[in-house]
Amino acid sequence: MIPRVNYNTIGIYESLDFQKHRQSYAYDRVFPLPVLKDTLLPFQFAVPNGKIINSFFLVKVEDNSEIDIFAAATGGGLVVAPGDGFNVVVYPASTVLGTGETIGQYYYKFTIGGVTYYSDIFIWKEATSDLIKIECWHGENIDYSGGQIRYRAPYKSTVYVCSEIGKPSYPYEEEVEERDGYNFPVQQTSYKLHKFVMIAPEYLIDFFRLFRLHDFVEITAKGQVHSVDELIMNDPEWFNDGDMASVLIEFKTDSIVSVNARGVTSLDYTIVQVANTCPLNIVSKHTNHITAAAAGVSAGQYFAYLDFAGIVVQLDASLSYFNDTEASAALTDDSCYAVTIGNPYGLPKNAIRKLNPTTTYTSDALADAGGIASDGIYYAGHGHESAVPYGTALINKTV
Repeated sequence: MIPRVNYNTIGIYESLDFQKHRQSYAYDRVFPLPVLKDTLLPFQFAVPNGKIINSFFLVKVEDNSEIDIFAAATGGGLVVAPGDGFNVVVYPASTVLGTGETIGQYYYKFTIGGVTYYSDIFIWKEATSDLIKIECWHGENIDYSGGQIRYRAPYKSTVYVCSEIGKPSYPYEEEVEERDGYNFPVQQTSYKLHKFVMIAPEYLIDFFRLFRLHDFVEITAKGQVHSVDELIMNDPEWFNDGDMASVLIEFKTDSIVSVNARGVTSLDYTIVQVANTCPLNIVSKHTNHITAAAAGVSAGQYFAYLDFAGIVVQLDASLSYFNDTEASAALTDDSCYAVTIGNPYGLPKNAIRKLNPTTTYTSDALADAGGIASDGIYYAGHGHESAVPYGTALINKTV
């Protein structure tokens, strides 16, 4: 009998009696673990040596109908791998199952060496983009009593969590020496600690405690990918019935800023002159540099592309930079520069960008509402409707 400790992102048992909703304190409440439609979460667990997989079925909770997914799972990487005194059943979930089944609640069951194993219940979703996706992998196998988590590409332990990342904290640490009544910082460190709260059953919390042990943890939320330096799971706060708990998850990324001891007593802090100014208006709109010059646009003047979302370009710019990093060495925030040909943003030659603009808009309509006149210039915010890189100068095409 598998002990009541789970090493997967979904519970796997030798009896249906162990499914979460069947416990006396759960009162038949199902925790529908979200999974992308027509897939399973990756899983693996230890079985005795010499065992082979005899069958693999998907069970629909609504009517207990069974769908044979043995061939599809095998095509998706389902194997029995040799271990030290045991074998490891591994499923990396590298392909869709192709069942044609609808959205609903399911569990799977499979037979290995005459023993039938059952997963806990999960729910298929049409999309998982509104969820937090957490993946972890490791540079070597992770051993536990009687088994191991076997890490070989493409296997990654994966789970989706219904929550929102927010309300970060900003811890501050410093090492200080005291001399003659004065405190002298030896090292000062600040970082951003991201947080989210998840509601989870025991089997999921069992596995979540292992995330911190992994070499690599990656969290994806709303299109942003966080490479996690450290993940902290706080002690669960169990609800009265005890079948579910609230768990605070905190994680650090590459937001750490550290300053070492310094002995500055005076500083020449003069204003750095801006090399380039920002355009105030355009001369006209054209297809490219050649048509702009042919229409009478002079060197140094600004025109807008008819396509490219109305990107503002300087004809024959006297000074240009490859990217923001290169430009920032010579310019200050809220100043503009022209990009060189072959720039990493995919912008046309001498397109105008602004370093850390104080005001941006994500669409022409919002620019219009913000008081930018038709053909007036504004700067693209993150997630602009035309997928224009942040800080790029555009004209307001709203009529």
